[in-house]
Parts: sequence; C-alpha cells; structure tokens
Amino acid sequence: MRKNIAFLDFLRVISILSVIAIHTAAGVLTKIAKPLQTNIYLAIICTLFFCVPIFFMISGTLFLSPEKKAPLKTLFFKYIRRLILALFIFGTAFALASIIIKNQFTFKPIFLWQAFLNMLKGENSGAHMWFLYDMLIIYLLIPILKPIINRINKSLYLSALIVLFAAFSLLPCASQLMHWNITVPLFPIFVFYFLCGDYIYRFVDCNRIPCPIIISVIIICLIGIYANIFHSLGIISNYNMPFVAIYSMAIYILARKKIKSAPKCAKLRPYIFSVYIIHNAFIAGFYKFFNITPLICGGYILLPIFVCFFTVISFATAYVMKKIPILSKYVL
Repeated sequence: MRKNIAFLDFLRVISILSVIAIHTAAGVLTKIAKPLQTNIYLAIICTLFFCVPIFFMISGTLFLSPEKKAPLKTLFFKYIRRLILALFIFGTAFALASIIIKNQFTFKPIFLWQAFLNMLKGENSGAHMWFLYDMLIIYLLIPILKPIINRINKSLYLSALIVLFAAFSLLPCASQLMHWNITVPLFPIFVFYFLCGDYIYRFVDCNRIPCPIIISVIIICLIGIYANIFHSLGIISNYNMPFVAIYSMAIYILARKKIKSAPKCAKLRPYIFSVYIIHNAFIAGFYKFFNITPLICGGYILLPIFVCFFTVISFATAYVMKKIPILSKYVL
C-alpha cells in the first residue's frame, strides 16, 4: 500500500490543523470567566476531537493491511525507534523546560536527570506527548494484532470491533449517565480506532454509502456533543465518547469517498509528525511568556488568527528541523 494515498494525506492535514486549534483554544480555557464562552470554547474543541481518532485510524490503515510488509526489524528499528528517540529528545526537553520554569528559570545539572525520569514516567514531558506514548504501545502490539486480524474473517473482525466499542465507549458513557462506579481505561479505545482504520479501508465500500447519510450521521453526533456541553448531560467529553467515535468514523468514510487527489496535502505530509511534536511548545510559550491570548479581544475574533499563526510557525520550524540530517534520518 502506498503511503501517500490521497485521502489519508488529506486526513493527516486536517487532523494536525485540528490538533493545533484544540490546543490553541484549550490553552486559555481555564482563564475564561463567562460560562457561555467556556461552553463555546468546549464546543469548538469537541468539534475537532475527531483528529486523534483519525490519526490512529490512519496508522491502522497503513500498518495492518496485508499488503504492508513490516518485518520486526523494520518495525522496531524504524518506526518504534523514531517514537522512542522523539520522546527521548523532545519529551526530555519539554520536561527540562518545565523544571526550569518551576525553579524560577534556574538550571542545575541534576535537572537533566530529573527531566529524563519525568520523560520515562510521562510526567510534565509535554501535555500533547501522551499520543506518542500510546502510539508506541500500539506499535508494540502490531506483531500480535496483525497475524490475528489477517486470518480472521470479516464477520468475526466486525464482532470484535463491536465488542471493543461496547466495552470501551458505550460502557463508560452509560456509567457516567447512570452514576455507576465503573472505571474503564481510555487506551483500549485507541486500539479500537487503530483496528477501525484497517477494517473500514478493507471491508467497507464507502462509495456505496450516500453522502447525505454520512453527513446526517455527522450532524446527529455533533448535536449530541453540543447537547452534552450546553445542557450538561453528564458525559465526559473525551475520545471514548460514542458521539466522537461515530463522528470520527463518518469523517474517515466521507474522506475515503470524496478525496481522490490532494497534491498540496501530500507536500505537507513529511512535516506532520514534526509539527505535532513542536506546536504546543509555541502555544504554551507564547501564552506564558508574552501573556497574549485570544481573550485580549473578546476571545472570538483572534482565535482563528492565533490558530493560523501557530500553524505557520510550527510548519516553518518543522521545515527547518527536517533540514537537520540526524533529526530527519532518525527521528522525524
């Protein structure tokens, strides 16, 4: 399978733009005093929640396909190595920056060791870097998952997905609504998305699903998301929310159906991973050190401008980073 399938390139780009927009809005969420504005910002964030599920679905589409040949040597010494080095370099750097800030911008050599330990534990190593930790675990599961799903039939595959969805999306939602004392881990829903990407790509004929039906599903899910925010249904808005899961799958299907060519997105594809790693450093740094946020002008007009600014500076930095041979070859 070619890596530059047009609809996947398109999904990568809209997902990374959504990630930047989410963190741009979330970075000032705690500073908003008006409940209505808080809800509007939450609505914007939740509308863009499809981005992370889509990233996992893209990876599932590429790695679980029978056409994808990923020997253990390639998996470990190319893909897993890249994630580990990214966490080691950037996760440790973010953790070190956090320690230095907490110590009033003083530096001691011991901070390097503390930052490394924090990176290993996933503490203060960048709020967005959790994605790399979870993706690393999923990559480690590929040698187990791929032989199984490549041998089971379509019906059994679909049944497994339904069970995962019921256990890790519907159950936590029902638990919150009914006030049951049930704790359901979040990570398995990402495994569900990873498998979904492969299943939809291989077994769902997206061209036979009418666009009005797909769009109607998206609208219904958005209504459910907004009802939960503005009318306090009691469901925690997260990536395992049923509305978010169905909404994300509908967007994947719509893109698969409609996007046949995306040359501009293909040109941006090599920088997506770098942009994901670096973008939040600019957002957090800009808000903290300059104390300039979208809220200085009401919180609405400047938000898209800030998103555009952080997008441009992140892609520009990613372009420079890719020019550094050792980073480009081994990390990015």
